[in-house]
Amino acid sequence: MANTNTGKELLYKILNKERVSRPGWVPYAGIHAGSFKNYNSVEILRNEKKLIESLLLVYKLYAPDGLPIFFDLQLEAEILGCILSWESKTAPIVKSHPFEFAKKAFPKLPEADQGRLPVVISAMKELKKQIGDTTAIYGLVTGPLTLAFQLRGMGLFIDFFDDTEYIKKLLEYCTEVCMKVSTYYIHEKADIIAIVDPLISQISPQLLSDYLLQGYKNIFCYLNDKRVFSSFFVCGNASENIENMIMSGPNCIAIDENINIDKIKNIAASNNIILSGNIPINKLMNSSINDNQKYVIDLIETIGHYNFIVAPGCDLPYDVPKENIIAISNIIHNFNKAKKANSG
Repeated sequence: MANTNTGKELLYKILNKERVSRPGWVPYAGIHAGSFKNYNSVEILRNEKKLIESLLLVYKLYAPDGLPIFFDLQLEAEILGCILSWESKTAPIVKSHPFEFAKKAFPKLPEADQGRLPVVISAMKELKKQIGDTTAIYGLVTGPLTLAFQLRGMGLFIDFFDDTEYIKKLLEYCTEVCMKVSTYYIHEKADIIAIVDPLISQISPQLLSDYLLQGYKNIFCYLNDKRVFSSFFVCGNASENIENMIMSGPNCIAIDENINIDKIKNIAASNNIILSGNIPINKLMNSSINDNQKYVIDLIETIGHYNFIVAPGCDLPYDVPKENIIAISNIIHNFNKAKKANSG
């Protein structure tokens, strides 16, 4: 069993399928990071100094093994022409779809100086400098299906049946966007690239296999060739698509509470895939410290801690009680002691 001195080393060993003394811990702070200084979503997602300041507080108080720099799935869409609607305590949402009424020519692939990419890149560069030796830095990238929906709107689902040539071209383009943005994060030496594609839960395994699987394989093959770890993050009940996700070749599958993690652990293990998840957001928001601690202990005992990264089911809400997250962090970092106390 491998002993590790830093959270980054621990995650590397987990993702390399080595036996370790405890599971990994990756809190998806997202907009919640701004709550430490009462920064709203606009401040946290547009101001690199406030983003860095907030993430360093997440690092200090939650002791993560891995730290995502940005959790905003609208980043790429905004660059490509989507208009966003902003609220103070949530990530922005897409208000307009540029291809909704006309199948226009696809925009040029995003450049590193466009939109809010400079904020992410600058924050990543600084966080690598300050905590990169001890903490694995995540770069989160919007997956091709979700990005295609942001560009096309509800017409996307009709295109699967009425205009298959167009949908193939659109998804190929969005896959290129995904790899292009990943390249910018890899250049800044991100340790793990997470492809976040929540819309997977809204399509059938057949559609995923026919239209998306090869694109996902291309993405994860590309990341593997670049010698960077990868995670495939899905929201919603994507249970029927887990096998296709695993077949696409990521190092890790990250899921939310809508998937029964116990039911998929064997298929993940048989395919040498690490699991990450899936503390329910509702529990984090509304349950006591003791309830959250017990849930995490039971979760770890169910999955086992050798091939497992504990994480919330999704990005943390702005107002999630910080004491719950700190308590969970303490449990994970002292798992064997906590397990004995819980059984006693």
